[in-house]
Amino acid sequence: MSYKHCDSIVKSVIESFVERSEVGKKKYNTDLDRTDLSINDWLQHAQEEHMDAILYLEKIKNVVNDDEKLLGLAQPHRHKYTFYDVMYYNYSYARLQLSNITDNIIQHSHKIVLAICDKYYND
Repeated sequence: MSYKHCDSIVKSVIESFVERSEVGKKKYNTDLDRTDLSINDWLQHAQEEHMDAILYLEKIKNVVNDDEKLLGLAQPHRHKYTFYDVMYYNYSYARLQLSNITDNIIQHSHKIVLAICDKYYND
C-alpha cells in the first residue's frame, strides 16, 4: 500500500506507529507477531495500556482545569481587544475542547474494554 497521497496527519501517525514498533522491538526483543501469549495475556496487555492512557487523560484534564481556575475565565470588559485577549480566548477554547475530547476518549475506552471482556467471557 502506498502512502504517498495521504495527508500529513495520516503520515505522521503511520511514522509514529513505525517508530513505536521499533522502540518496542529493541526494548522487549519481540514484536506483535509473537505467538507465546494467550488471549488472556493479550487482553491483559490491552487493559493495562488503556488504564495507562486513561490515567494520562485524567492528568491532562486536571492540568486543564487547574489552569482555568488559576487564570480565571472572566476578563474585564474592554472596547478594544488586545493580541493577548485574542490569544487567551483561543487558548481557553482549545483547552476546553481538549477537555471534552479527553472525556469522550475515556468514555469510549471504558466501553471498548467492557465490550472486549464481555465478548471474550460470553463466547
